Amino acid sequence: MSSIVPEKISVIIVDDDAAILRIFKKLLKGKGFNVVVANDGKEAIELISVNDFDLVITDLVMPKNDGIEVLKKAKEKNARTQVIMITGFATLDSAIEALKWGAFDYIRKPFKLAEFDVTIRNAIDKIRLLKSNEMLLKHLKGIHERLKKTV
Repeated sequence: MSSIVPEKISVIIVDDDAAILRIFKKLLKGKGFNVVVANDGKEAIELISVNDFDLVITDLVMPKNDGIEVLKKAKEKNARTQVIMITGFATLDSAIEALKWGAFDYIRKPFKLAEFDVTIRNAIDKIRLLKSNEMLLKHLKGIHERLKKTV
């Protein structure tokens, strides 16, 4: 993950399992990301509504609000946000629904950390590409406006 600029990547991890939160937080902070954790979907939705996260890693089955609701809120707030759904209760229907709402990936528990690391790297690459495209588009619009004034 050496090509990533971690200080510019903000992540929220959502899971009702404290051990999962600790492991993911330690792993991602170790890579230099800004990490926030939420213990359930309701807390995550509240945090997402007032913060801009680049990456959301959420469990599917949680009390109060589930991972699909977290996914919908994250995408509603910022379509560029990438969401990785993690679940120990994987079904074809929930995978289809997660992907329909724009999840970047859907990972079944238990999984290997190497698999998770590849998924994170791919999501971050996509985030960086989207951010670069956004910046280039703004730059081109500025150039276009300046050119219109000179004609």
